[in-house]
Amino acid sequence: MPSTCRTTGELLQEYKGHTCKSYKMDCCLTNTDAHVTGGSEDGTIYFWDLVDASVVSSFKAHRSVVTSVNFHPKECCMLTSSVDGTVRVWRQ
Repeated sequence: MPSTCRTTGELLQEYKGHTCKSYKMDCCLTNTDAHVTGGSEDGTIYFWDLVDASVVSSFKAHRSVVTSVNFHPKECCMLTSSVDGTVRVWRQ
């Protein structure tokens, strides 16, 4: 597990499992800061535990590459966009 002091700007953690070979894709922290979330080239959204980097959940969100994932800072609301031409709003 990569882990170094935050003040040095060095790598603290890596999150793996998604496919990211040909596109630039955004990721973000969830509104509770407990998970990192990001998209994949197969249209799937992944949620990783912030601390141990394990995949805790994933689901098929789009027909094509998910380019962006963003969370509302207070509400349980997620926005995703894809090269399939859609932007989607998700609520828990």
